[in-house]
Amino acid sequence: MKKTIGVIDSGIGGLTFVQEIQKQKLNVNLLYVCDSRNVPYGGKSQGFMKERIEIMMQNLLGKKIDAVLMACNTLTAETIDGLRSRFHLPIVGIEPYMRHAKLTTSQAKYALILTPATFSSKRFQKLQMENDPASKIDVFPLTKLAMLIESLKNNPFDAIREEVSKELLILKDKGYTHLILGCTHYTIISRWIESYLNVEVVDPTRNVIEHMKMMLSLGSSTPDESFLYSEDCGERWDSKAMKDFAFMDFAV
Repeated sequence: MKKTIGVIDSGIGGLTFVQEIQKQKLNVNLLYVCDSRNVPYGGKSQGFMKERIEIMMQNLLGKKIDAVLMACNTLTAETIDGLRSRFHLPIVGIEPYMRHAKLTTSQAKYALILTPATFSSKRFQKLQMENDPASKIDVFPLTKLAMLIESLKNNPFDAIREEVSKELLILKDKGYTHLILGCTHYTIISRWIESYLNVEVVDPTRNVIEHMKMMLSLGSSTPDESFLYSEDCGERWDSKAMKDFAFMDFAV
């Protein structure tokens, strides 16, 4: 039986999950909900995020979902433990994929970019201590990058290229070989980031989906190109397809 999955993000970053799920032809119905009025969540308080995620969860539950994919590092870090204790359905989260780092390889030099809220969260501090207690991975909280990428909804990449370059300049020509993406927004321009910084990007998207496939016993089927989409926390829904989001061509 086809399962219905709610995908949650503050803005457009989680569409990379929708794109990959459709690419893998998973047998699911998708509902994508975000909060475009308040994106990004990287600078918001935990209390604010809890308030908004409550609205999204309640509206998704009204759609009879089988599981939730929290496609936002910041929301995962700040709210997922509380959600799992309150809602009795599978909730899959995403975190910076630090355990991928081959820290014993002398030729590899890793950096991690993420939002300030994820960086300061207790969940990230725990993740960092477990996977990199010696702090061999250089961590950079970036204040503007997520919102710059969010603006691709209304602007071509050329309009933000200079500002994106400035945000990432701190990492350029520092000898990094790998860059861990700690925000799903970043994945949308990951190919450009790889070229600009001359690094290999480490993106957890596929690993998270593999985990979700096993957890929910998901199979494949003829793909459904359409999905329900809401950018006001689930108050209103529209039928969309990936072709409606031209900026996602960056993430193909």
